[in-house]
Amino acid sequence: MDRGAQEFDVEAPVPKDPPRRSEHPARSATGFIVLALALIAAGIAIVPDQTPTERGIVANLESPPALVWETPLNSSHASSGQVWIGAEVIVAAGTNSVHGLDLATGEPVWEVRAPQMRCARQGEDITCASRQGTRAELIEMTMNEGEIARTAQTGLVAAHPHDGGVITAFEESGTLTVMRWGGSEEHLWSYDVAGAQVDLEAFTLAVVDDLVLAQAPPVEPGPMFFRALSLRDGTHQEQVRAMMTYAGEWLVDRDGDISWWDQAGRATPVEGMVLPVDDALGSGHVLSAEPGELRARDDADGAEVWTFTTDDLSAPSPIARLGQVLLLWSDQTLYALDGADGSLLWSRPGEFPWCPCYGSGRVAAWITGEDEPALSGIDVTTGEELWDVQIADFRRFSYGTDGTLLGVFTVSGLSLWSLG
Repeated sequence: MDRGAQEFDVEAPVPKDPPRRSEHPARSATGFIVLALALIAAGIAIVPDQTPTERGIVANLESPPALVWETPLNSSHASSGQVWIGAEVIVAAGTNSVHGLDLATGEPVWEVRAPQMRCARQGEDITCASRQGTRAELIEMTMNEGEIARTAQTGLVAAHPHDGGVITAFEESGTLTVMRWGGSEEHLWSYDVAGAQVDLEAFTLAVVDDLVLAQAPPVEPGPMFFRALSLRDGTHQEQVRAMMTYAGEWLVDRDGDISWWDQAGRATPVEGMVLPVDDALGSGHVLSAEPGELRARDDADGAEVWTFTTDDLSAPSPIARLGQVLLLWSDQTLYALDGADGSLLWSRPGEFPWCPCYGSGRVAAWITGEDEPALSGIDVTTGEELWDVQIADFRRFSYGTDGTLLGVFTVSGLSLWSLG
């Protein structure tokens, strides 16, 4: 353990108030067991389910996504928000408001307002930390009902629901404290970091497998603040490193054992570079990039299979692997390679691909354009653009996807698109 961190026994006095919860059925032990069984039956398990064999693959992209509905919302800073798609309700969480809308119709179901909120979700539970000046609140919600509890929590920075309880982070007099609370409001553990100079407005908590991950950028130029804590007892896991993507997924390195965790809590072992779209996880070559070249090596013995050279000053970025075609981007150019031998199939000018990214058969799709972002579909065998659909009216937006639907949240409102 590092000198700036100190563990606290669960019997020690705790200077924070526990979250105060309503008698919502999911908060009781019986209710949580029922909820957990329902989540597992629905494939939303807290622990990883079967290992995914593909990433970013949808049913059909031969035709463009279809707009299901579009609902205006009075929400600011939607670009830094989140979108979560449930069985009956889709939730758009912005800085000053959280909206629950009927998934089928787009009609508003509930709305929660508070200043400067940062929210997290697990299953049906949502927690938000609201901060304005010296005042802070913990707001608890469910996907279907909206707000169920709100308590003042001095110094609260972030909160994340877990197992019917909540994990919180507080800041007081330069000391950061991460705490875990059980479903019956019992305090399970605390972990302190003294003297951490971090941007509290960007502090993030996450739960990945048996870990609590805490991340924040520094106030002054320097390395990112990061801690991995044991979910069971809060001890510092010094051998763990992790990085969160814009889409809320995590790349976790456990002392060289690297895995990619998606938003559904599923883990994929990672060797080499991670492709946003891949229809054959674990069955292709291991990719690595250096300035001006991309290399593929055999995943069994590590022998080099091929090298593709771009002669650019920057390293190429692999985007998609569909069938035998590998798509990559480098210096305003898209390249398609034969995945078996690295030979060039075609190349053409192209903007950097932004996610959400999808693939299906011979078609890969990603975001292009800044002022009017559009989802564009490309035939990976020829490079032909098959379709182009504007999905947002502003260059910054947030999104959520379940592989069938895409929810796009902008300052204008929320729109839902059907993929294939």
